Amino acid sequence: MTMTTTSASSKFLRRLPHLAGLAAALAFGTAAYAQQTAPSPDDSGPDPALANMAPGDAAAAQQQLSPVVAQPTTNQYAAPQNQLSGPPPQQAPAPIVRSAPSPQQPVAGSPDDSYNAPPTDVTDPQADTQIAAGQQALDDADISSDQAPPALPDYDQPEAPGDNYLWTPGYWGYGDVGYYWVPGVWIVPPYYGALWTPGYWGWYGGRYRWHGGYWGLHIGFYGGINYGFGYIGTGYFGGYWHGNAFIYNRAVTNVGARVSVTNVYNRTVVYNHVTYGARPTVRVSYNGGHGGINMAPRPGEMAAMHEAHTAALPGQRNLRNNAAQNPQAAFNNNHGRPAMTAQQQPLGANRPIANNAGTFQQRQQVQQNRAQQQPQQAHQQGAQGRQQPQPRMQQSRPAAQHPAPHESGGKH
Repeated sequence: MTMTTTSASSKFLRRLPHLAGLAAALAFGTAAYAQQTAPSPDDSGPDPALANMAPGDAAAAQQQLSPVVAQPTTNQYAAPQNQLSGPPPQQAPAPIVRSAPSPQQPVAGSPDDSYNAPPTDVTDPQADTQIAAGQQALDDADISSDQAPPALPDYDQPEAPGDNYLWTPGYWGYGDVGYYWVPGVWIVPPYYGALWTPGYWGWYGGRYRWHGGYWGLHIGFYGGINYGFGYIGTGYFGGYWHGNAFIYNRAVTNVGARVSVTNVYNRTVVYNHVTYGARPTVRVSYNGGHGGINMAPRPGEMAAMHEAHTAALPGQRNLRNNAAQNPQAAFNNNHGRPAMTAQQQPLGANRPIANNAGTFQQRQQVQQNRAQQQPQQAHQQGAQGRQQPQPRMQQSRPAAQHPAPHESGGKH
């Protein structure tokens, strides 16, 4: 028994170096994989996400005025928080009012003067073309309320579903039920290079008015609202386009495991000497008014608003319409804590990305023409069917009766 035990011990000791080598190789492989999937922050040189801003703004971005509300946080994707931060829940909002903004400019020193109006004010007689080119004001500019929108809820960003999906943050919409929450969602952009400028609420003419978001090559003005996950109030730092590949910043984006490793980088978001994390610490959801973000558009953001834009995609509009009809999304029911803050299922998963904005617009035009031609073709076919003479029915006559051969003669 002693000899057997000694022999087993000797074999174990002889194998120990081999086992140690396997353990070291496994540890090295794990470390290499971790380094590959979670690169260390690279904060050297200019931030590549500055290219999301219009020319003229990116070069001087870190020397320009910063948002008044500073939000210093860690640079890693934070864990869920159990309690909301920011302003307390708002009172029940007033009924929806759909009216054109007041034609009078606010008087200096009055409450209306607390809002630094963006260049899309419909009070400007020449602003209609700016609005049509820059935002969905034809659909959204008449949405207003005399009460401020609620604070942005605290929520987790779902994992990116794959390469080239872009994040569109959640926001408070307004309808017959008052304020309601439209979930954030990942979406396939309309074309390569497209970026989403979120909509925002702004105080003007004595009311809070909604300015819809849009797609474009650069990020425009969205009220200085920190929606989180790279939308820090100006620009977008969740990633950038490199050719036909979107490169994600893991520091503020929940990349997950479905995105190609080559399409991920890790950079701390520092803007005007303020460090931003994935989730904002101040959740004010409107510009101007009482307690709102006091921020005016920068020259580059104004320039971006004059670029060619694409309105919200059909999936985005459907998402908003569904939220407006969902009782759980209404602030009067959820008191600022909606049950679904972000939609797990992405939008446009089976839709190909167009090469550029022109290609996407041509594709849209073709689809619109087809949609218009189908009812016309159906109407024409129906008209032709009614005008075409119907064939006359021929009456059948009974065949002539001939006597059978054995019946041709009489009986004898």
